[in-house]
Amino acid sequence: LLDVAAPITVANFQSYQESNAWQNLIVHRNVPNFVIQAGGFTVSNSQISTVATNPPITNEFNPANSNVRGTIAMAMLSGNINSGTSQWFINVVNNSSLDSGKYTVFGRVIGGGMQVVDAINNIPSRNVSTLYNNGALGEVPLDNAPPAGTQITGTVTTQAGSNLVLGTGTSFTTQLQPGQSLRIGGRLHFVSSIQSDTQITLTTPAPAGNSSVTAF
Repeated sequence: LLDVAAPITVANFQSYQESNAWQNLIVHRNVPNFVIQAGGFTVSNSQISTVATNPPITNEFNPANSNVRGTIAMAMLSGNINSGTSQWFINVVNNSSLDSGKYTVFGRVIGGGMQVVDAINNIPSRNVSTLYNNGALGEVPLDNAPPAGTQITGTVTTQAGSNLVLGTGTSFTTQLQPGQSLRIGGRLHFVSSIQSDTQITLTTPAPAGNSSVTAF
């Protein structure tokens, strides 16, 4: 971390890292041959949550520290150089063009760390923004994920306040796996366990009942 060149930015990064804000943090943006980005979202019990942010920090861009491969820089809102909070990115290639946007470089990946970064960058990115109703999740690195919006056979029924899902003409054991997402009646759920082709349990109770509806 470049604590001499960017003391405010480094202190901000460390404050998130030392708190519980980044517990179960994920890389939520993966652009091949450009960047991987994190700091904004965590996962717990198959649910994605937004990181609670501290007040924005003052931009500390230094032309001497360019956005080249292996550097760590602050993410910002477009058009506002003093909007950095919890999100940061790692440059996978030389992105000196980002210097004109004053993206503050505050660290460098050392040792064999870029092998990990490159491995993440090689994972296919998928658009799950509609699934999670968040536009920031359009380029999430996901391996072995089925296409979003795949309709399962048959229909399902849920009861408000219950984790149980009953199916009619369904094939839960072959079409679903524990941990997968399931959209029922416009709401996203996650599969906890599969009892049979016609019965599964969700990680959280359904807030409303649905009778014989299609699921995806």
